[in-house]
This record gives sequence, C-alpha cells and structure tokens, in this order.
Amino acid sequence: MLLLPVAVAMLTRLAAVKQGQARTLSVIGLILAILLLAFLQVYGEVQKWLAERTAVTAKVALAKALNRSGSPLVTLLGRVAEADKGPDRRAEVWSLATKTVGIAPITCGKLADKKAGIRCVFYQFESPDRLVRVFEEGRQGPPARPDFVRSRNENDKQVIERALGEKTLLVPDIDKAPPKDFASSPDREYKSMLMVPVRTESRSYGFLSVDADKPDALTQDDVGYVILMAGLLAASLALLGEEYPQLKRSNGAPVIPTQQINESDIHQERKRHEN
Repeated sequence: MLLLPVAVAMLTRLAAVKQGQARTLSVIGLILAILLLAFLQVYGEVQKWLAERTAVTAKVALAKALNRSGSPLVTLLGRVAEADKGPDRRAEVWSLATKTVGIAPITCGKLADKKAGIRCVFYQFESPDRLVRVFEEGRQGPPARPDFVRSRNENDKQVIERALGEKTLLVPDIDKAPPKDFASSPDREYKSMLMVPVRTESRSYGFLSVDADKPDALTQDDVGYVILMAGLLAASLALLGEEYPQLKRSNGAPVIPTQQINESDIHQERKRHEN
C-alpha cells in the first residue's frame, strides 16, 4: 500500500516525458496502478466493515443465547425464594448451582472465535481458610484442583483473598502473563481463565472459575456474563439465611460460608422432579 503512491508518481512522471508507444504503456500502467490502489483501499474498508459486522452479529447472537440460558436461572431463583426452609430450599439451591455451572461453558469463549474447550468450576467456602470444589462442568480432562487452603502456599492464599473480595480476575494468557504467585501443575491444560467471586454485599460464598484450553479464548464480555451468573447464585445462597453459621476472619470481617449440599439434598431434588 505504501509503495503504490510512489509507483503512481513515477509512472505519472514517465508518462509526461515519454513519447509514442512508451508513453502509451506508461499511461496504461498509471491507470492500472490507480485502479489497483482504489481496489485495495475499497477492499480494506469492506474487510473492516465485515469484521465489525461479524463482531456485532456474534455479540447479538451470544446475548440472545445468554438470555435464553439465563431465564431458567431467574426462574430457579424464584423457586429458591418460594421453597420451604430446610431440605427443600437447599435442594433448589443445589439445582440452581448445577445449572449455573452447566451454562457457563456453553456461553463463554464464543466471541474470541478460538474453538476452545471451556470448563466452569464452583468453589465454596468450607471455612474462611479453605475453599472446596463443589461443581464442575464442561471440558473433559484432568479435574480441577479439589481445594485451596490458606496455609498451603501463597497462591492458595491469594485465591482465597480474591474470593473474599469483590474484584474479578481475567487472565487471557497464563503462560505469558500469569497472576501473581500463580502455582501451575504438571497436568494443567488451561491457558486462559477468569475468576468471579460469589458474594452479596456483605457475605462471601466462594467463586466461579471459567478456564479455556487455548490462550486469549476468554474476554471481558465473558467476565460480565459470569458476574451475572455469580450474582444469581449468591442471591440464592443468601436466601438460606441463618442455616449457615457466621464465622469471623482474622481481621474480624464477617463471612458466611456455605455448606456442602449432601446426598439427602440431592435425593430430595431428584424425588421432587420424579413427582
């Protein structure tokens, strides 16, 4: 593109000084160069327009998909609110949590067009110093790590502090720019990840993690979608209220940990659907 204006200038000069057949050829060359330049400029604008249109179309399609998949979560949240306290309400929370973790791998990673395998994991607080894996859906492969323990290493401590906080985390390429104190494992398959705390204004329940097996497969848009999912999940957990004991962190800040949904709760959920 940069050489074409130079070529046009040279051909224009040749056309001015040459005569006869040489001048005719120079004029033809000048016309072809101008046409080529115009074509490339128009082609570039068309390609830019197509790229922008494709991006917008992808976002619209993804927004529609999120709306379709998000509606059941809102419905389930309503059922949590209406359910009687005790096993029935815990079963509804279990249902909403599994649905949330199942939706994330379907909706995330679509805008990057990387065709990556996506996985979502929900970790919840067993105590203020330990997060445990509860639900995992999506990409097949080595399972996500079972827990994070504050006293284990600096990586685990940072994860727990993030889960207790309000900030989200997006790491587009873990190999190039890992988080601070990140501790990798030999069987790690994921190349990009995001983390969103599951919390209300004053209570921390854990976090949702979404990862992909290709770098740059997750975007800030994905973070936004997971924030919505985490918010619905936190709202359902908050409705459990006094069923979960209040603990104190070392600095005195209140944290309400969730408990493992036990087998009896799962049985209650299955039985309710059978009826």
